[in-house]
Amino acid sequence: MPKRIAVFQYDWPLQSYTRDLLVKLREEGHEVTFFAYQVFEVQLVDVSPLSDLGIEELYFQDTGTRIQHVEDRLGSIWGRAFRHIFWRFLVGTLKWLWKLPVHLIDKLVLFQSLLSVRKRAPFDYYIGMEKEGLIWASLLARKTRVPVIYYSLELYLEDLLHLPEYAKYASLRKAELKCHQRAVATIVQDRFRAEALFRANNTRNLWIPLPVSVRGLPVYRKSGYLCRKFGIPADKTILLYFGLFLQVRFCEEIIEAVNDMDGSCVAVFHGYGDPEYVALLQSKAKPGRVYFSLDLVEESELSEILSSAHIGFALYENRYLNDRFTALSSQKIALFARHGLPFVAMKNESYEDLERQVPCCALVDDVSSLPQALSLVVSHYQQYRAASFEAYRRFYHFDQAFAPLGTFLKSGSIQ
Repeated sequence: MPKRIAVFQYDWPLQSYTRDLLVKLREEGHEVTFFAYQVFEVQLVDVSPLSDLGIEELYFQDTGTRIQHVEDRLGSIWGRAFRHIFWRFLVGTLKWLWKLPVHLIDKLVLFQSLLSVRKRAPFDYYIGMEKEGLIWASLLARKTRVPVIYYSLELYLEDLLHLPEYAKYASLRKAELKCHQRAVATIVQDRFRAEALFRANNTRNLWIPLPVSVRGLPVYRKSGYLCRKFGIPADKTILLYFGLFLQVRFCEEIIEAVNDMDGSCVAVFHGYGDPEYVALLQSKAKPGRVYFSLDLVEESELSEILSSAHIGFALYENRYLNDRFTALSSQKIALFARHGLPFVAMKNESYEDLERQVPCCALVDDVSSLPQALSLVVSHYQQYRAASFEAYRRFYHFDQAFAPLGTFLKSGSIQ
């Protein structure tokens, strides 16, 4: 029986996994409403399929912007008075309604979304995307008695919350724990991440596996895009670094390794990063060995780039769980698999488990072993390429990966 489902995403870029989830839910016959706040700060994907399929989209604006509009109309004195009275009334009302601290979610957004939920037919499930989506959904659930499903994408746990760049998520941690403990199910990519999350949050509910995956048929056709763009000879093996350029993704070590290889392989860095860091990488690259593709393309054009490479890099640090357990939680790996690109990764239990099931990757203990790993893949390339397509079929094809969630929504279990 089709369900009515509300999906909540708060202050988190709208990426393909959210869009594909919404689209697939609608294709399965469910009525879907997308509650969104500040999801377009970075425009990463085509969202036109949402409106094409009749998915209801509710985009909320922050309270400060709306109040400023009223202030501007009233003038300085009356405007300041309005702001003072409005804030005291709104915050007081919400604290009384929820009996909870509501400072983590924009007050007007919370109030408006409650009204939006109330005036619609009752929902069967709320799905909260990431921490603030979970908190938003859970606060509404306190008033509407709708079961909440937590969709966890990032393991921002105690092992890394002491780092300054994760200060925001440290402030959300207490609320995340409380809301997760009330959820009826958890969507998370694989058993390693599920176990880590349940243990850290001191809870255990139904685990619904859903690897980070992409839609579309496997792409068997090879493209000459990168050869044409950079004048790379057709007999070279093209190694692809794909995504954000970061020191913790071993960009410098990749360049050093390719610089020192025999020249049969060249590397292309396609993506973006801090301009100073990009300049540093370019200064280390040997001409004719390493190329930089810094012109970002539309999502529909990515296949031309991916299908013109041979081997990908998916090097994440082993220090933190969020980076360590990435074999089924990295979109670049899903894209590599769809295009038949074997990849090189750091050895750990996550990637060893994948390799045991489908040998689509070569694993290294440290970056000093990159040349040997690349040589191994090149010498058995067709076997690795076939395994990559098999990995796509088994793990990284979204329509296949969605099956446990689809079953849960129909029957309340994943059996």
